[in-house]
Amino acid sequence: MNQCTATFHEAESNAYPAVFRGLVSHWPALASWAGPEGLTYLHDAAGTAPVQAMYSQTNNFFGEISHHQLVSCQLHDLLDTTEAAVQQEHQQNKQQLHQLGQQLQQPQQQWQQHEWRQPACLQDGEKPSNMQ
Repeated sequence: MNQCTATFHEAESNAYPAVFRGLVSHWPALASWAGPEGLTYLHDAAGTAPVQAMYSQTNNFFGEISHHQLVSCQLHDLLDTTEAAVQQEHQQNKQQLHQLGQQLQQPQQQWQQHEWRQPACLQDGEKPSNMQ
């Protein structure tokens, strides 16, 4: 795989897609924003800040932005709504996994409940006793 060696100026002037890793890793804010505590920090520190977000009736984004609506809200409302949606999806996934586990156990239970008989050892020409 070729490693991209373009500088920011080269990428910008030639309209190259680029990822600059670690560009802001020294910012103190990153430590405050990290993990679940980071969302709480943002909620408390900038919760009333006005933001704009793209709203969709579905959970899927297929690259068609025209099916989304630009909405204005406060950051804490966006964070709360997002957290509630993630929690709801997590709960639905847990329920689906539980149902799948139940479905997978049913054939196993049926298999264990089935009465298995030992095969009869027959000599040449001999018929099983249940066959006449």
